[in-house]
Amino acid sequence: MLELIRKFRALSPQKRARITSTVSMIYNFLSGGVKIFLGIMSSYFFACVSGAYVLCIGMGKRIYFHGREVSEGETIKEIKYYKRIGIIIFIGAVCYIIAVMRYIIFFEQLSRYGMLTSIVLCSVSFVEITLAVMGIIRARRDKDLLMEGLKCINFVTSLVAIVTTEAVLLTWLEIGNASYVNGVSGLVFGVLSASVGIFIFVKAVKLNRKFGVTKFRAG
Repeated sequence: MLELIRKFRALSPQKRARITSTVSMIYNFLSGGVKIFLGIMSSYFFACVSGAYVLCIGMGKRIYFHGREVSEGETIKEIKYYKRIGIIIFIGAVCYIIAVMRYIIFFEQLSRYGMLTSIVLCSVSFVEITLAVMGIIRARRDKDLLMEGLKCINFVTSLVAIVTTEAVLLTWLEIGNASYVNGVSGLVFGVLSASVGIFIFVKAVKLNRKFGVTKFRAG
């Protein structure tokens, strides 16, 4: 196991990202599809919207892979895929905002997790946001647009992990209005996620102008 870890760490950032993101992308498509299916079967709108958010995350990673394959490292070719990532992040964030509104409007009960699950969720969320921020900084330093876009996707998912972690802590503290508090936090982080998508889109537009591509193209 240690040998596998050493080999993984020795890979280039692009190869490591390909392995980890491929696994998570498959999970996103499967879990998102299941959520939407169950939501349709139970006529539960918010489950469908939550599933749509997860699918958007998976689609964002697919855009990264496709862009990496066809752009051949040329920035001018990467821009449109970078822009697509920004658009899909924004759409996903809107879906997430709608999904968390149920906690504010209907005061749905938060799920209570066991101690071991709670510790794992808290630890994973902390690691996710740390790695995402470090990845964004490294990608900007290397001027790797697509990698920056992928790390922004990871950053957005880590924000959602923070909301999940907060839900875990709120249930353990047995706060009376935990559902509302968690809903408001989800709304705030959802808006922040949407802002990330807008930032990417605006940056892509500016880069298009810099390279002389003035005509707007969503993809």
